[in-house]
Amino acid sequence: MINIDKVKETWAEGEAEASFDDWKYVTGILIDHFLSQIEDMNKKEFIEYLEELGYDEDVINDMFKESDNE
Repeated sequence: MINIDKVKETWAEGEAEASFDDWKYVTGILIDHFLSQIEDMNKKEFIEYLEELGYDEDVINDMFKESDNE
């Protein structure tokens, strides 16, 4: 008897592996994922989050300076 869940899993694994041939696609998915984690944060919350992740204060400040220049 065919295990449809196993067939689906095998198909999904193949699709996932094949998607790495398109780095822009993979990068887009990852960007969306990371943005979804921080989308409701204000500036203060985002800075605190970055600090919790271990980002150095200088690096954080540089991120915000770069965005001011755009």
